[in-house]
Amino acid sequence: MNQIGEKHGLAKAIAPDDLIRAGLIVLGLVLVFVGAREPFLVSQILLYVLAAIVSVAPFVLLAVARRRDERERALNADAQAKRQEQTRREIRRMIRADVQTLRLRVGANDDAEARRKAVARYVEHEILPQVSHAIIASERAMWLQEAQLQAQSLLDAPPAEPTRVLIDACLARISAAGWEGIAEGDGVVAKAQGTSAYFQCLHADAAVTVDAVDAFLTRLKSVDIRRGAIVADQTFTNAALRHAREHGVGLIRPAHVPTFLDWAARAAAPVKKSA
Repeated sequence: MNQIGEKHGLAKAIAPDDLIRAGLIVLGLVLVFVGAREPFLVSQILLYVLAAIVSVAPFVLLAVARRRDERERALNADAQAKRQEQTRREIRRMIRADVQTLRLRVGANDDAEARRKAVARYVEHEILPQVSHAIIASERAMWLQEAQLQAQSLLDAPPAEPTRVLIDACLARISAAGWEGIAEGDGVVAKAQGTSAYFQCLHADAAVTVDAVDAFLTRLKSVDIRRGAIVADQTFTNAALRHAREHGVGLIRPAHVPTFLDWAARAAAPVKKSA
């Protein structure tokens, strides 16, 4: 049984091209041998010429095969490079377009290892499955690392100038109200005497919509804070105002931050029972 397996493995190891080249070399030697025994000079010359052609043919075939293999490798490398560049563009585009979800997944966690794991989960479960073609198993670790670096760079990037202005205004009013303000991305956590409130400083060209309110509600859950508000300098749609009111979310201007903090403090205060 082992001998049969060894013979089968040997047959697979010997390529058909190798057999053809070996056969041509043997044929060339046979022609030389026959030519040496041929009594007629013309026949000898013809056999020697034929033997030379047959003997050289394997090396010509080998050169042609190598050239073909090099061309195939070049084509495969070019196709791989194009596929990888497409993957790279898709991953970067998806992460940039969904940076708010990325921030939600990471939350306001200050632990570096926990943040790294949150980014890794986000990339593996929410970004890579959306790539338009299947990720090759041998490249998965590479794309995970590259996408994580891209996501982390977006998290570390400073907010755009209009958003930065809103954050600074929000922090100034939080501080003036006697609360501690901590900025994280476009969010600000306000703390005072065991009470917390969360603000998202949102700057956009369009009005704040219901979708923005829903995204903010998800963010509140991720940071585990009950009371929060979207601080914006643009208008709010009527539907967004109704939706926010139904869910206890504020839609306010920077000047209204102290008023919201007063409400948050009163709402968190324990109710005094009458005697």
